[in-house]
Amino acid sequence: QSTYSPTVVALQKQLQQAQIEFDAQAQTLMEAQQALRKQKAESTARMAHLAEEHQLQIERLQIQSIKEKHQLEQAWIDKSAKQAKAQLARQTDALDAEGRTNFVQATLDRLASLEHRISVKENEFEYRLKQTKEVADWELNLERGKMELRIQEQGQEP
Repeated sequence: QSTYSPTVVALQKQLQQAQIEFDAQAQTLMEAQQALRKQKAESTARMAHLAEEHQLQIERLQIQSIKEKHQLEQAWIDKSAKQAKAQLARQTDALDAEGRTNFVQATLDRLASLEHRISVKENEFEYRLKQTKEVADWELNLERGKMELRIQEQGQEP
């Protein structure tokens, strides 16, 4: 049996104790490194997930913006169409009114023309009637004159 001096034995025990502590600290360090790697992986996964969610949120906002823009454009189109329809209605009413006015004026013009033609025909009729009456009076006077001449001629004869 070899015998070592108590100092060597004490140093060997300290060395063994130091080795146990070193191994324990190395194990703790490896576990801490593993925990850090795991945290880093989880953090990276979370960051990727957050980035994905952030991108989705941006896309949702873009879609919402497009929808709102479309709604504004549709509202503008509807307003413009309503204004155009109202203007067309006003123009149609104006044309209808103008058309009615033109129709009424044309009717009045035709009536005036008919009145004039009737007046001319009445004047012609009155003139012819007057001429006919004058001719009739003249013929009547002629016949009277002829009768008076016959009566005179008969009266002179025995």
